[in-house]
Amino acid sequence: MSIELLSNAYQDDQVKRDQILEAVDSSPIIWENGGVNIVRISVNAVVKYGYDVKLWEARNMIFVAQNTTIRLPQVFDAWVEYGDGNLDDETSMCFIVMSYIDGLLLVEVWPKLCDARRDDIQQQLHHFLRELRQTESEHPGPVGGGVCQGTFVTENGAGPFTSKEEMEAWFDERLAVCREFRVADRSQSDFRGSFPRLVVCHMDLHERNIILDCHGKAWLIDWTYTGMDPAYFETAAISRHGREQYLAGLLDLLG
Repeated sequence: MSIELLSNAYQDDQVKRDQILEAVDSSPIIWENGGVNIVRISVNAVVKYGYDVKLWEARNMIFVAQNTTIRLPQVFDAWVEYGDGNLDDETSMCFIVMSYIDGLLLVEVWPKLCDARRDDIQQQLHHFLRELRQTESEHPGPVGGGVCQGTFVTENGAGPFTSKEEMEAWFDERLAVCREFRVADRSQSDFRGSFPRLVVCHMDLHERNIILDCHGKAWLIDWTYTGMDPAYFETAAISRHGREQYLAGLLDLLG
């Protein structure tokens, strides 16, 4: 089954969730990894779904779209299907219906780009991050609340936290463990008071989460780990994952 012009269909209330679920079963998979799958259900729409897909990703994307000019997929709908109607069932699965972005991943085109094109991409990304850093909150974690995800927390996340102080205390506990096992130097300063501003951070910015369209415009995808964090978390995440080949210019611009 295919659904044409999904965004228009939603405006007319013609496309129901059960139709989307049917389309998911019969549509081509364009990406899959563990508990995350993405299928293209129409010319202009994809569905991201799976046991590891979280509803807060859709909330993050909607928030960013409403508060910045960053290019990212438009969210059409998002919901969770619960196994046997049990809200605590570990088999619950989230579905996010969003616009399909026609383009190529940065990793696919980077070797063919001239220095001027590469510099332009870095400037676009820098503008995106500057916009994100202008959006502040007193509440850590994903938009609307939830567990903090990403590079600097455990596999199961951290929190949820109700304040910056709680978040700082959690990192201090981790730091104490690292000191005990001599992974961190004992002279390392505590985190208390070191998170003065929490801003929106993408937290998974790399060459496979950046799409270039036919006009050379960059689009950011995969907002799973996005949340309100100290701004320097973003810079540290890019550096830690060895993205310098693609994002060295961005790191220079960020200082």
